[in-house]
Amino acid sequence: MNMSHCRFENTLSDLDDCRGALSDMREEPGKELSERELRCAKRLLALCKEITQDVMDAMNKDAIDDLEDPDFFAYIDELQDQAEELTEAQREEEEEAQRQEEAQP
Repeated sequence: MNMSHCRFENTLSDLDDCRGALSDMREEPGKELSERELRCAKRLLALCKEITQDVMDAMNKDAIDDLEDPDFFAYIDELQDQAEELTEAQREEEEEAQRQEEAQP
């Protein structure tokens, strides 16, 4: 059965979920993406930009193009780096706490 009648409805929900995940990374440091999800997040941002550009072109409007793909990717990379640093710091704290606990008589 062709499900094209709900393509945008389903995608909108999924896209909103992705937006929430990116917001969570920004607002709750320590949340990180798998390498695969990181690559897909970048591809998704590039695709959103292409879709916006296509619509703007179709409407004969000037697209807001002051952000290039590398800027989008740099932003996602920055969030990922922050999450990884926090995760590493948390691991180190947990390991230290475990060592101290094991050292107690």
